[in-house]
Amino acid sequence: MTIDPYSVCPCGSGKKYKFCKCVDQPAEYERIVRLMDGEQEIAALDRINTLLKKTPNAAWLLALRGELALRLNELELFRENSNRFQRLKPDNPLALIFKSMASNLDHEPISVVVQYLLEGLAESRDRIPMFTRDALLLLERRMVNEGVFYGISFWASLSRQINDEDERNVLSSPHINALLKGPPTKIPSPEDAAWAERLAEVGVLCRGIRFAQAETKLRAILRDYPDQPSLLSELLCIQLWIANAEAALSTARKLASLAVLTDEQRAEYMMLALELDTQGHSLHCQTFGKFYELSSDAEVDRILSENSHIDRIENPQLAEFERVKCGVIVGDEIPATEVFSVFDRPEGASELRSEVGSIALFKKQTDKPARILFRFLPMLGGADIARSILETLPLAEELEFPKAMAYVDYREALRRPRSRGQNGGGFNNEELGRNNLEIFLNFPFGCLNGQSPLEARGQVEKRPVLAGLLRHFEGEQGLGSEFDPYTAAYQELGMERPAGELLPDGKLARLADAARVDVSSMDNVQIANFLNHCMAYAMLHAGYQAAKEIVRRFQTEEEDKPDAHLLAFALIFLESQTIDLEEQLEVVTMLEECLANQGGEVGKAVVSKFRILIDLGRHEEAAQYFSAAFRKYPKDPVLFEIVASQMVQAQESENVQSLEDRIATSILEPRVKPISESGLVLPGQAEPASAQGESKLWLPGT
Repeated sequence: MTIDPYSVCPCGSGKKYKFCKCVDQPAEYERIVRLMDGEQEIAALDRINTLLKKTPNAAWLLALRGELALRLNELELFRENSNRFQRLKPDNPLALIFKSMASNLDHEPISVVVQYLLEGLAESRDRIPMFTRDALLLLERRMVNEGVFYGISFWASLSRQINDEDERNVLSSPHINALLKGPPTKIPSPEDAAWAERLAEVGVLCRGIRFAQAETKLRAILRDYPDQPSLLSELLCIQLWIANAEAALSTARKLASLAVLTDEQRAEYMMLALELDTQGHSLHCQTFGKFYELSSDAEVDRILSENSHIDRIENPQLAEFERVKCGVIVGDEIPATEVFSVFDRPEGASELRSEVGSIALFKKQTDKPARILFRFLPMLGGADIARSILETLPLAEELEFPKAMAYVDYREALRRPRSRGQNGGGFNNEELGRNNLEIFLNFPFGCLNGQSPLEARGQVEKRPVLAGLLRHFEGEQGLGSEFDPYTAAYQELGMERPAGELLPDGKLARLADAARVDVSSMDNVQIANFLNHCMAYAMLHAGYQAAKEIVRRFQTEEEDKPDAHLLAFALIFLESQTIDLEEQLEVVTMLEECLANQGGEVGKAVVSKFRILIDLGRHEEAAQYFSAAFRKYPKDPVLFEIVASQMVQAQESENVQSLEDRIATSILEPRVKPISESGLVLPGQAEPASAQGESKLWLPGT
């Protein structure tokens, strides 16, 4: 095999092989490439190591060695090779990309990871270095895992530009606040601004991804014009992109204090300041935490089991996770023996119960006494409930409570389990929305000095912070509901809620405006684009409103009804987001009819309806329904595959289970429950990676 002289040099410089001339042993290069193409990675690596002993500074060998280390998942070798490569070639784009990945694997600060990645992209000029996609993916995962969402919109946008064939979209996570899924608002400069020419130079540097130089130049301009909103907003964007949280916090606070800005602009910058203030715990509250030795554990399990506020965590996977987590919290290698959720209302209460705390029980070990760990929110009566439980237990010595777990984020409180207990029945989306509102209004925020929004309303000095909190709450779009908790929050706090801005095609001018837009004023084209836009960015509350409006229009006598495809899209979304089983049944019944009328595949809708009927305890009806559906749609590929596969297994198996029972078992095995963290699967796209238990949206033909 002859190497193409006009191919890119393996050293990562970006130059053509013919002009780089760093490969002084072309025959060896061809040999190694043949081994790598033949998937003989170990042999190729051995050959490279032999050559490196003779020429230890050969960049092309280090580049290929790094690639092989990644292929073989030899992470320690990759780290060592990356550090060596970057020291040898500090301006080499590939060396810098490798160094970014190695820094990520070593859990260096995200700002350091970003620095190397940006330098690699800047040095690459017009050619994207190899492994940039992998470096971006590592960075995105790290940011999501650590909850570092500021600046993530830039990296997600860059990732999509580089990997236009890749359908991954980190911004489709419902756990990222909508305000953080787009860049912060930039304040335009006056037309006759004295700094216009210098600011244009900053723009050139940003387009070249040389953000460090751009920040330096901007700071120089700000020395002459220190309070100019346009310059500060430009600086804020750069600081977010380079993950300089401390500097971005200072800039956001300054922008939030500028009287020349509108109240809405100041609220947005205040919201960013609250998000960035992790050390000050602006969006957190201090938990009520206690850790005790028990004088006896004989009665503890009975006492906890008999308390109507306490439920043992029965789900095996969740219980195991909590048991291990509690062991880590107290520094014990052995997980907790039992874990319990504690709710603000007793089991069987007519109102929705919210989890306000948890209890972990550690039974007696050879070298340790029995112990009990309490973690409670100081809201919705959590601390009082905890104290009342403590009074009933045989407690001994109080142990030091792990300070690292002394704070909880209000978003965690919004996502805590809700129930009515084992005998209290289910709940619906509207109740969850009202419950989220109750949690937000009563949460003792650090930025309010431990006061809740309800306690702080009417205090003039705290109105700017309340405006920022309300903006942040609006961005928490992880729950679809007809009830609008965001408007209700503004009303409860006596503050005016601005309207959202919608572009003519139905897309949002700003993602954060999704919850503010009036969907009833849109035409069908606009509402279709709006719903798709909401789904792409997991703005589930706004999407739920749009889907409900589409169904409402279809059921009326209006002339301009949505077409059947749009109705199916709306119904599929509603089925995935609706919690109440009876509502799900109504939606999926309508979906089956809609798909059948347009000649689409109904199998997935039939399977969904079957599962819902089982969950409702209507087993006989479920079996009769599936049999009737198969007779009605015998050519549907989903239904035909289920029946055919079970018929084959019935013939091959000695199991006397009936065919109907086999079909029911095969359908129920996956047990996919609709939850809010769904992904959207459009025709021609691969299904996005999802956590176990997530549901998928699908469209006819996928």
